[in-house]
Amino acid sequence: MAFDATVPTTTNQISADITAMRANFEFLIGTANYKLFTNAAGTAPEWAAGFKVLSFTRDMAAASATITYNGFGFKPGAMLVIAAIDTVDLFSIWFTDGTLGAGINQYLTAGAPAMVPSNSIYIQPSAGNTQAGTLDALVADGINIIWVKTGSPTGTLTLKMAASR
Repeated sequence: MAFDATVPTTTNQISADITAMRANFEFLIGTANYKLFTNAAGTAPEWAAGFKVLSFTRDMAAASATITYNGFGFKPGAMLVIAAIDTVDLFSIWFTDGTLGAGINQYLTAGAPAMVPSNSIYIQPSAGNTQAGTLDALVADGINIIWVKTGSPTGTLTLKMAASR
């Protein structure tokens, strides 16, 4: 039988090979409470939680604009957004998979609360004064929301966003 040149011949080579194989198997085993995903570039596997919740705010007096909310660490496959102003009984709950969305809003109409189905965030602290947010896109690290201001709304809108891979 001929000698195979790829067979390690020293203890150091054998030890290095075992260490390298061990690292590969540890990657396959994973980490507690994490799942195996492909990285955003699609070039390598990675272990990650696949779910993250972040909090943001929006000044209700801010002009209409497209805003990127990021920091999730991955491109979301789905998002849940809960928006509210804590000093008034208004809220919006909205979810999207990046293509379809649905939600429900409670806002003031003619001075009384109204609850309606919606596919966007809609906050109206007083008649004729609103901030409405619709999905622009799910992006590499979060979500782009197109905000449209009507009238002169005031207050600070708190947004709790849950992103899932």
